[in-house]
Formats: sequence, structure tokens, C-alpha cells
Amino acid sequence: MKISDYLMTLAEEIDFQVCTNRGYVITPNCVRRCIRVPKEEKLVLFEIYSHYNNEKGYASPTQQTLALYLGISTSTVSKHLKSLEQKGFIKSRGGKGRSNIYFPSFDLKNNFNHGFSPSS
Repeated sequence: MKISDYLMTLAEEIDFQVCTNRGYVITPNCVRRCIRVPKEEKLVLFEIYSHYNNEKGYASPTQQTLALYLGISTSTVSKHLKSLEQKGFIKSRGGKGRSNIYFPSFDLKNNFNHGFSPSS
């Protein structure tokens, strides 16, 4: 497969599957190369991907866990989670006193925030 065909496949979100709990996380290039998402937001999103449970259909790391793994503050994690949700990369449920659960969006075809960088 040509790389241009591969990138188009990822852009169309065809056959995208999350692989977690194997020591690595597969992320779509349309997210990884997105120029509209700052690098720390991407790292938060990738960490959510790494906690994703296929059987349950969501990820449930605490903000403290995300902050610890990424070496940033919990307030920074919270800010990035809100931004990712506003941009349509995740949905969250939960509230005060409970851990949030996160539903990463794997259907990014219609998300205007997922564009490729000019260097791709």
C-alpha cells in the first residue's frame, strides 16, 4: 500500500482499531499530526487511549493518574480534558467525588479539528 493511500485510509477512519494493554497504543495519524491540537492535549488523549478498555468501551483513569504519568499538574490535565471534549475528541461522564469515564471518539471523519499538518 502506498503511504498516500494509507494516510487516506486513516483520514477516513477505515479499519481503525485501538490496541491497548500490550505496551503500546495505536493512534490515528489524523490525530497525531493534527495541527489544531497542542502537543500536551495529544499526550493526554494518547494516555486516555492507553487506558481504553475494549470490553467496557471506555477509559477511566483519574486526573491524578494522567498527571502523574505525563508529568503535568492535575489542573493542566483538567484544562486539556475540557478542550479535548470541546473539540470532539472525547466525551466524559462523572462528577465531583467520582472518577470520570472517558469515551474517545474513533469516528473522526466529521471532526473539523482533526486535519493533517502541512508537512504530512
